[in-house]
Amino acid sequence: AGLETALITGGGHGAKTTLGTGFDFQQVMSMFSPRSKQRHLVMPKETREVDVLIGTDVISEGQNLQDCDYLINYELGLKTTIGGVLRLNAAVYQQDWQSFQFAFLGENSFTVITNGPDARIRGFDIDAGFNIERLSVNLAAAYTDAKTRQNLCESFDPTFTCADSAIQAPKGTRLPITPRFKATTTVRYTVPVDSAKVYGQFNLAYQSKATSDIRVAFAKAQGDLPDFATMNLALGADWPNYSLELFMQNVLDERGQLSRFVQCGACTQRPYYVPITPRTIGLRAGAKF
Repeated sequence: AGLETALITGGGHGAKTTLGTGFDFQQVMSMFSPRSKQRHLVMPKETREVDVLIGTDVISEGQNLQDCDYLINYELGLKTTIGGVLRLNAAVYQQDWQSFQFAFLGENSFTVITNGPDARIRGFDIDAGFNIERLSVNLAAAYTDAKTRQNLCESFDPTFTCADSAIQAPKGTRLPITPRFKATTTVRYTVPVDSAKVYGQFNLAYQSKATSDIRVAFAKAQGDLPDFATMNLALGADWPNYSLELFMQNVLDERGQLSRFVQCGACTQRPYYVPITPRTIGLRAGAKF
């Protein structure tokens, strides 16, 4: 099916490949993992790649098939309390993600783990709480702008121009799974009844849509993750030594999607999705010892 194969049973010369003869151990490893082995430096004129590598345990000793990725975070935050009733935490940040790793199913449905281009993530988050007598209100929100800084090429290209292969994700493509906006608010009202504190609580959460894969065409075929909102309710009581709560999660039984995947590399017409927890009604009890 157009796959190039190599066989390695020991070091030195003599490695066998479907690309021809004359390649040694390190050259074959460089063609199998061009980014981590820096093929553009050791074999600058070679553009072909080995898709399947067969070998003994000799290739498991000290062979890194992906570069490590690392993230540098810059953050400026604020924490304050106003008038004893308003609490405010906020932060703006930037994260530089170098050579991020991602996984996908290849043409023959083998999991491929590889390095992508650099990415930059910018955003802010805020967490505010208001408390006055029996009423408490909490609000949390986050905005995330996560994009690639170079092209994602179908084949390894240290220049990221994708001159010899297709562009799977152009510079500026949003990173998958992560929604641009998320927010949640919780309102709680407490009433003292004898030795207990009886409360009612309402929670509403929302997150915007997101893509399901970094590869643009594949993500379009597999489908996006739609935005969704959930509502949760609770009625309970706290005593000095124990507590009791009746709750209902996901009141409207929203079918929010956390991620999407396929069972084979070419099965985008039959995607599966991981849903959020469906409507759940329960009774929760606790004790302090």
